[in-house]
Amino acid sequence: MADIAISHLVKTYPGGKERATDDVSLNISDGDFTVLLGPSGCGKTTLLRMLAGLEFPDSGSISVGGRDVTYLPPNKRNMSMVFQSYAVFPHRNVRYNIGFGLLMAKKAPEEIARKVAWAADLLQLTPYLDRLPAQ
Repeated sequence: MADIAISHLVKTYPGGKERATDDVSLNISDGDFTVLLGPSGCGKTTLLRMLAGLEFPDSGSISVGGRDVTYLPPNKRNMSMVFQSYAVFPHRNVRYNIGFGLLMAKKAPEEIARKVAWAADLLQLTPYLDRLPAQ
């Protein structure tokens, strides 16, 4: 993990009358637990999408570990986003779904296994690793 610095982010969608994010600044230190809380439409998801590189701001900057990632594509940021609507492979087990991003990043099988085990333990999913998501 690394420190995240979000500075003066502004995002307006085409045709939008209001800004999705309006001069948002936020610093998150390595190891912090941070919650974005607010009503529907206030910019929480837009902010996360910009942090992940799925959207770009109109202005402002995002740095991770001191590195400017504002306009880097998602695959160059070394981070992931968990969507509120489940985006899983229903025909693959929980273990595969958890490790998919690491597999796509061409990580070694041993590293994938270790990180999947760590994440499953953290989320108390270890007993379900060999089950399909619907089971």
